[in-house]
Amino acid sequence: MATEVIKVIDPDNGTGTDYTSLNAWEAGEQKDLVTADEIAIAKCRCSSGSADTTAVTIDGWTTDETRYIKIWTDPSENYRHDGKWNTSKYRLEYAGTVLNIKESNVYVEGLQVYISSQSDYLYGIYSDVGISNIKISKNVIKGSGGTSTFQRGIYFTNTGSTNIKVWNNLVYDVAGLGMNFVTSQENAIVYNNTIVDCNNVGIQLSYRAVVAKNNLVDNCAGGDFGSETWGSGTDYNASSDGTAPGANSRTNQTFTFVDEANDNFHLAPNDAGARDYGTDLSSDPNLAFSDDIDGETRSGTWDIGADEEIPVEFVSTIMESGGDYDSLSSWEDAIEC
Repeated sequence: MATEVIKVIDPDNGTGTDYTSLNAWEAGEQKDLVTADEIAIAKCRCSSGSADTTAVTIDGWTTDETRYIKIWTDPSENYRHDGKWNTSKYRLEYAGTVLNIKESNVYVEGLQVYISSQSDYLYGIYSDVGISNIKISKNVIKGSGGTSTFQRGIYFTNTGSTNIKVWNNLVYDVAGLGMNFVTSQENAIVYNNTIVDCNNVGIQLSYRAVVAKNNLVDNCAGGDFGSETWGSGTDYNASSDGTAPGANSRTNQTFTFVDEANDNFHLAPNDAGARDYGTDLSSDPNLAFSDDIDGETRSGTWDIGADEEIPVEFVSTIMESGGDYDSLSSWEDAIEC
């Protein structure tokens, strides 16, 4: 079994720091992981809340499916976002393309990624080479808004790329496409993402099939979902316009979020557009999972989008006499800390 080599990235250089930027980690740890029989893990922190402000390109490694690269925030620590942008948690911010993946077998989980410019042709998580076995999950990716249509939040643009899996991500305010896939036929799996307020299409295929399930796309200026042919099994999506693909998908919906004005896109308890309209993917043959962007377990009838809203009956139970919280407000404040 391959040895895990864990290095701590902390722009604040707190206790246990190995590198003060993810870019420095990439340069310092780059190697042939197959020969070394290692898994390279970047554990990202920000002990005093500073942003990591250097762009990162993952290139020059040798990997396989058992000797891979993992970049994440450990949920057992206190440096991961709470399902919305949080300036006290680890985040990559750059006025250009932020994270460029040029190697296969890369997993990215629990990051915040900010394209801090409104200029054209800038990307949050990006690849322009033929790669395989990429997993992108539980990230918050945002742009700076603006009138450009040429940015992308998540962008895979090579027909040689295969086995791309993207789930439980939040993408919003991108001056262009929320997600864009230019990959080989039916090899990209896109499940339970939330895309809001992008200045072009929410999820665009660019003439290649993608299997999309349980995605919520709202108020994207170029249309919520692209009009190309979607992969077999695409279903249970939701859109604010008429574009959501799939026989059981929901079109022309109004979504209710906890605090949309302040970019909190967790589903509100009274949402009638996406709550309890998804399909259970815990045994899905392409990508099986059972949690949401916050790491909370999905149960019952799944919600569409990155967030699984806590059932109202559970909330009322915890506020009963002798419960942990005396109000919904105090409960919500606690779970968002």
